[in-house]
Amino acid sequence: MRTNGADTVYISFGAIVKDFTREDLIELYRLVMQKYGTNRLEDAYDRLLWSDLRTMFDPPLNKDAIWSLPLQQKMNNWRYYPTCAVHCLTFEASTIYMLADRKYLLSKDACQVMLKMKLLDGIMDEVCYQLLKMIEKQAGIKK
Repeated sequence: MRTNGADTVYISFGAIVKDFTREDLIELYRLVMQKYGTNRLEDAYDRLLWSDLRTMFDPPLNKDAIWSLPLQQKMNNWRYYPTCAVHCLTFEASTIYMLADRKYLLSKDACQVMLKMKLLDGIMDEVCYQLLKMIEKQAGIKK
C-alpha cells in the first residue's frame, strides 16, 4: 500500500524505485524496519529488500564489502530515478541503490569509475547535478 493509497505488487526493488516517490520509500523503510528491525533475515527476498533499504537509509557502521564493488566487479550501468531521487549502480552480480542527497563510503577510485561510466538516460535535474558535483569532490576532481 503506497502513501497515496494505491495497492501495487512489485517483483523487484528496481521496479519500486522507478515508481515510488521519496515519501513512499521512507514509508517502506519505516515499515520494513518496524517489522524486522536490525535482525539478519533468513528469507532471501525479505533479506534483499531489508539490505537494499538499510544500504540506502542507515549510516554505514564500517567499510562494508558493498562499497568495494565498483572496484571488484565490472559496472554495467548507472541510473538515476528522479521521482525518488535514488541512483542505482548495477554490476555483474549485484546492484547498489543510493539516495542522491547522501554521502556513501565510495572510494575515490569507485567515484572515478562512476564518472567514466556516465549516467544513463540523459536525465539531468538539479538533484542529479548536485550528485555529480559531490561525486567529483569525493573523487578529488577539481574544476
